[in-house]
Amino acid sequence: MRDLLAAVHALRERLGAIPQADERGLQDLKTEILGRKAGALTKILGALPELEPADRKAVGGAANALKRELEEAFAARERALALAARAGGSVDLT
Repeated sequence: MRDLLAAVHALRERLGAIPQADERGLQDLKTEILGRKAGALTKILGALPELEPADRKAVGGAANALKRELEEAFAARERALALAARAGGSVDLT
């Protein structure tokens, strides 16, 4: 259980990289963390059924809270990148 909680904590530190990521970097981060097959958080959530009920509740709660934070951060950055792309496309350089 401690290993899983440590992994959740390590992933929480990755939140800081999201606001600075470009489109490619953002997609890479999203796949690395939330990817369906090999995402780090996906693996943590997949390990929950093997834990004791009390441990499952602690790790699951922390992992699900982090997942919500990550999804919000990814969505916010995607909106910011889309807005910047629209704003940059309307500039007449002639």
